[in-house]
Amino acid sequence: MWIAGMVFVGCQPANAAVGGSDNLLSGLLALVCMVLSAVVVGSFTLFERRVRWLSALFLWLAALSLPTSSSLGFSFALLLFLSVISLLFHCQSCGMPEPLLFRVYLLAGIASLFSPLFVFLVPVMLIVQFAGSTFSIRKLLASILGFAVPFWLLYGFVFVYPPASSFPVPFMLDPWGAADISPSMPSLYGMLQLLAELVVAIPFVTMFLSSSVPGKPLLRRRLGVISAFYVYMLLLPFLTGEYAMFQVMRLPCVAIMASYMFIFKFNKLANIYFVFINLLWLAMVPLYIWLR
Repeated sequence: MWIAGMVFVGCQPANAAVGGSDNLLSGLLALVCMVLSAVVVGSFTLFERRVRWLSALFLWLAALSLPTSSSLGFSFALLLFLSVISLLFHCQSCGMPEPLLFRVYLLAGIASLFSPLFVFLVPVMLIVQFAGSTFSIRKLLASILGFAVPFWLLYGFVFVYPPASSFPVPFMLDPWGAADISPSMPSLYGMLQLLAELVVAIPFVTMFLSSSVPGKPLLRRRLGVISAFYVYMLLLPFLTGEYAMFQVMRLPCVAIMASYMFIFKFNKLANIYFVFINLLWLAMVPLYIWLR
């Protein structure tokens, strides 16, 4: 499936020999980033019992996402995003200490240099951070300082060495790109992709709100964080016009929500629903190829 993504989504360069080699290398690096992302997702403690197939489910979803499966930029951004979430969860379990918060936002700042759209994720990170802990000026300053340090170092280096302004860092090339608000509607495939996700998201929200599973407050807060990020990243594309990147960012959320549904109560009806969802996801592949 990953090879299909590289074949159907990959560009057609003028020099096929050189371009094909570059395309293959980019696709392989994207696969490495996705595998590392799966390892990070599998390390999350979200449920009261370990879900061993969560990483595999995430990789299955990533492989079926043809528009993004072979994109190195999106895969690397996802790996950075999951690393930030992992650190944020670690902060939750440690009581949100200032040094850890500094590192979380330092990584988020570094990610923003390579993918300016990351800036949009910072507000919801702050909301989630202070929703689960006591607000303090020191914690807020640690977060702001951590996020600002990469930009301060970058522009300080450019001030000392002006030729560095031409370095191929996305934020340097388009520093205000993340602030562009250009509302738009998704393509037909994008709308169908959203519907395929909502088939998982809506039952998950219903089950999560109506049950006490998991019973541990920390685990419920973490699932609440995942839900908040998912809803936020579901709305952002309509404001920014950037659908592909945020679709990639939602993949681990969809995998986690599906895992919750099928460990919650696995009966005959859930088994049928599991098969239906996988057939629906699989049907998105020929649909994308046909619409393309």
